[in-house]
Amino acid sequence: MEPPIPTATYEGSLSPGSNSTSWAENKATLLLPAYHDTKDTVAVSLLGDVVNFNDPPVLDSGTQVPQDLYKMEIGVSYFHQLEDKKIWGLRTSIGYDGDKPFQAAGDLTYSLSANYGFPGSGRGYWLLYVFFSNNSPLGDYIPIPGFSYVYKSETFVGSFGLPILALQWKPYPLWYYSLMVLGPIIQTELGYGNLDNAQVFVGFYWTRLQYILSDRVNPTDRLTLEEKKVCIGLRAPVYRTFTAEIQAGQAFDRYFYIGDHLFDTNGGEALIKPDWYASVSLKVRL
Repeated sequence: MEPPIPTATYEGSLSPGSNSTSWAENKATLLLPAYHDTKDTVAVSLLGDVVNFNDPPVLDSGTQVPQDLYKMEIGVSYFHQLEDKKIWGLRTSIGYDGDKPFQAAGDLTYSLSANYGFPGSGRGYWLLYVFFSNNSPLGDYIPIPGFSYVYKSETFVGSFGLPILALQWKPYPLWYYSLMVLGPIIQTELGYGNLDNAQVFVGFYWTRLQYILSDRVNPTDRLTLEEKKVCIGLRAPVYRTFTAEIQAGQAFDRYFYIGDHLFDTNGGEALIKPDWYASVSLKVRL
């Protein structure tokens, strides 16, 4: 198994609030391999994310959405190569998703996952895994099992299972289609070009961000930010290992709600009007 490529990424997006609340996000990630030999790989990841609202909405329950929301995480992954192309691995993380960073131990987020992989017939490969977290769009405080069957060919890579579905298909050398479904999160793109020169694409993204508020009444309540986006974008290399991406489009179906499980709005909800947005992403291989 090859070690992960050390990578630093910055993503910034802005929805100016011409019709409603202004919404800005700045996110940075860092992935670093810490150890690698013929059988074992250890990697460390860091994440920092800040979402800002200049006029945060009030839920119909009377709860004020905080002006700033933060995500911070450190994660460690371990993979071990077995005989006959079998592998197993572990990943754990600890961090903070909320409005007042690191003021209370009960506001910390944590996760643990384990996986095991083995070859299937022909080009196929099976992955079995279990995931546990106290703050996940898939479910909190319960172990979530899953499986995937991975198939690769010259023009197609697909991972079919639950709760993950992912594929990338290149019917022609310069055309591609990709789809990723992770429980309630969906991303799909249709594009033309290649990353050696330039790649133009149209996309649809359905995302959810989940936070643990410091003043929540129910300890298991989570504030969820949900939105859908359609966009057109461009990816291109800038210099050697440095790649940039820009996109612009419409954000719609933007909801804030509080509840103790997915789609639960017992703690109140608010709808943000549709608005255009623009974003930039910068990635460098270290």
